[in-house]
Amino acid sequence: MLIIFWVVAAILTVSGVILLFRKEFKWGIILIIVACIVGPLLANFFGGPPAGPRSTSESSPSSDAAIVSMRVVSQV
Repeated sequence: MLIIFWVVAAILTVSGVILLFRKEFKWGIILIIVACIVGPLLANFFGGPPAGPRSTSESSPSSDAAIVSMRVVSQV
């Protein structure tokens, strides 16, 4: 569903730019503004990614290695 909003926004933007080149400024600007509303705003409203970082209960091995290396460096 989200990809549909972004595809529609891209089509509206391209149509708006084409209308600007044809010197139909009013409709070109309106289509570009509508594309800015449809793309990010509606995609976010209808199920975009959650705000903030995702938390996991497991720690990744790379972070464990960084903690161990920091302990070794601080002991030296």
